[in-house]
Amino acid sequence: MGPVGEPENSAAKNSGSRPNYQQIRDGPAGYHPGMFRASALLMVSLSAASAGCDTPVTFSSIQSDVLTPRCATAGCHDSGERPAGQLALVAGRSYAALVGQPARNVGAVDEGLLLVKPGDPDQSFLVLKVREHVPVRYGIPMPQSNRLSSDEVARIEAWVAAGAPND
Repeated sequence: MGPVGEPENSAAKNSGSRPNYQQIRDGPAGYHPGMFRASALLMVSLSAASAGCDTPVTFSSIQSDVLTPRCATAGCHDSGERPAGQLALVAGRSYAALVGQPARNVGAVDEGLLLVKPGDPDQSFLVLKVREHVPVRYGIPMPQSNRLSSDEVARIEAWVAAGAPND
């Protein structure tokens, strides 16, 4: 037996214990990124449905149910002189301020994240900031007080995964 219980004739042994970078880059045999994205979209949609989302996942419902009452408040992301993060999330302005726009947080900028990247919740800074566990490099979770419920987060994720349509 070789190191870590591998047979002496293992591929790792024959290649000098070097990782297979092509497989790391391209994924395992039979892997197709489109399949992953489709299954991720299905999982997010199902999780939003199973989380009891009676309201259709539309931007206007997210605006009225989440952004306006929880984010676009005085001293936060309102339309005042200095909205937090230079991001006003008020009705009529928030869609253009979010979708396809670069994030301003240093950690997110370093990673090239957009505030909302249509079709990709995991690369959307908005989604990352409202999830239960926010990486330290992205700053404090949002909203700071009275965090979003798992249902509200699932609705935002489902909207982004569906391509972030503007209704």
